[in-house]
Amino acid sequence: MKISGGSLIGLGTLEIKAGTYRVGDDKTFAPFTQDAAGNITWSAGLNIMPDGWKLGKSTFVGLDEFKHPMIKINYMSPRQAAEVIDCVKEK
Repeated sequence: MKISGGSLIGLGTLEIKAGTYRVGDDKTFAPFTQDAAGNITWSAGLNIMPDGWKLGKSTFVGLDEFKHPMIKINYMSPRQAAEVIDCVKEK
């Protein structure tokens, strides 16, 4: 979920499993890589961004306050504002 223009919008589901991932309704998992700094490369892209938003770097940053893994996805909005989406594991 992301607040955009005063509205809460859903960006989709990112599912990660054993070095692979899929987004939304995709049936197929694609591999991803992570370097020593935690930077993630999505081999099949990350198609959760609305039109006009440009994907930046994604980084595994560790555990959140509830001990759930957290990924930060950086992007550029259509207005050229640098923003970040936090992705955390669902309970």
